Amino acid sequence: MAVPPDRQVAGVHHRRVGAIGVTALNDGHQDAPLATVVGIDETTAAAMLHAAFRPVPRRTAVHGFLIRAGGRTALVDSGCGPIKPTTGLLPANLLAAGVAAEEVDTLLMTHLHPDHAGGLADAEGRPRFPNATLRVHEADIAYWNNDAALARAADRARARAMAATARAALAAYRGRIEPFTGGTLFPGVTALHLPGHTPGHTGMMISDGGDSLLIW
Repeated sequence: MAVPPDRQVAGVHHRRVGAIGVTALNDGHQDAPLATVVGIDETTAAAMLHAAFRPVPRRTAVHGFLIRAGGRTALVDSGCGPIKPTTGLLPANLLAAGVAAEEVDTLLMTHLHPDHAGGLADAEGRPRFPNATLRVHEADIAYWNNDAALARAADRARARAMAATARAALAAYRGRIEPFTGGTLFPGVTALHLPGHTPGHTGMMISDGGDSLLIW
């Protein structure tokens, strides 16, 4: 009797930007309440999702992006980690792409929200990428360590929970954090400061040989 598969194929997608290899690594998905949609009432938002055959609550795929250039390996964002039963797939997909966590030498963070930084440290606070330098915009580091700013957040409990994830990630890489404000962060990768989502929110512009790709 044929046995049905109990897992999906690896969530890995490769492409080239010039000579630079970029690989999207799926970390799973998360469902967010419609209250997180700004500027539209929940009834209208639900109707729009139903009309597009999308699930309610709002479902969002979570990814990290592997960059291989100049004999080096970087990872843009780390996914949620296993904070939800539907996330935490990135480490397995990284291995499926042929890369061990120890091979990642640079971590490039678009920002420090939990769905981007939750996979940086394990439950004991140890770095999941033991040989990597952590690059984060200095404005994000300052914000998530600013108790006064977090106290002014509209949802203080949610802000505190997010800050806990950010601080755990920063603590795990203490001594190996290189803040930035812009410039070249990795061969072929330039930081574009895009504040708003968070104070240090950053896009990663990958360019080589006339080709370009923005991870934002």
